[in-house]
Amino acid sequence: MDPRANVDDEDEKLIRLALSDDEPAWHRLVEKYRVMVYRLAYRVTYHEDDAMDAMQETFTKVATNLRAFRNHGSFRSWISSIAIREAIAVCRKRSHAPEPVEQERLEELLSFSTTHSPDTGPVEQLTRTRQLLQIQNAAGKLSTQQRAILLLNISNDIGPAEIARELQLPANQVRSQLARAIAKLKVLLNPPDTAAPPPEVDTGADYEK
Repeated sequence: MDPRANVDDEDEKLIRLALSDDEPAWHRLVEKYRVMVYRLAYRVTYHEDDAMDAMQETFTKVATNLRAFRNHGSFRSWISSIAIREAIAVCRKRSHAPEPVEQERLEELLSFSTTHSPDTGPVEQLTRTRQLLQIQNAAGKLSTQQRAILLLNISNDIGPAEIARELQLPANQVRSQLARAIAKLKVLLNPPDTAAPPPEVDTGADYEK
């Protein structure tokens, strides 16, 4: 399968122009993904300033390596992986704890995960939004690495072997951390009296080592 089949037509055009030193095209590409990158970084760092630093580093890396991206599939997935790696790097350097965030601010920061289909009714939208926020609040109690692995698994729909390559970690470590993250989320999201099932996440059983 041609990897270019997964590249958004607009992205492909903007990348081609940016590689030809078209500054407006580069700014358009940054603007298109700026909010997504920031929010992904925030979901790893749980700190607004750290997320901003990670976002800036992400676009620096993208600018430096844009030519290497060509013909490597989805630009969205590529930049998402870079954002998550940079967020982890920022967390490793910081000396402060994740900052507490008010519920309304948290919803705003994570809102790209709560978009809905036009056919979704208001009650279903509210229920889904509340469920996603519960998951995000619970994810704040995971380790930085566990959050990053879980994000890549869910957001990019990739298994442990590919996550290991993206984060430059041993595959067994990724599988172990993913399993621990899921187990912890089950406990956090399902108190003893709650019958609701936990979110289903691929632990890599069907992926090759």
